[in-house]
Amino acid sequence: RGSRQGQHKIDFDLRVGSRLPSYCTAMGKLLLAYLPEDEQRSAIGALKLQRRGPNAIDTKKALRTELESINEEGLAVNDEELAGEVQAIAAPVRSGGGDVVAAVSLTAARSMITVDELVVSLSPHLIATAARISARLGYRRADERG
Repeated sequence: RGSRQGQHKIDFDLRVGSRLPSYCTAMGKLLLAYLPEDEQRSAIGALKLQRRGPNAIDTKKALRTELESINEEGLAVNDEELAGEVQAIAAPVRSGGGDVVAAVSLTAARSMITVDELVVSLSPHLIATAARISARLGYRRADERG
């Protein structure tokens, strides 16, 4: 029998249709980062930032800076912004036209893996998965279009 050591339960009581604040989740930040500029400005303007996790983004200026970084890097990171112990990464899924239409994410407890290990070790796999989904939707990178 295997050991139960190292198993953790983080319960957000999420159900189909549940919503989480975009500014403190990797997937939400990624989707915000790829919105058209006017839609992004409007979405950020409507946000009421609340401190949820120990590393929560607490100013709209900091959020905008993070979104710029996500847009450049193609990867979003949540490092205990939603709740303590919760960290995640997210990568974009693109349509045939190149628009970001969805995201895939991976969430892990901080006690199981560091955020740096999550990014370094697992983000290449997550990005590859997002790329395969994007390809199924007809997306081709500029260097693949011939």
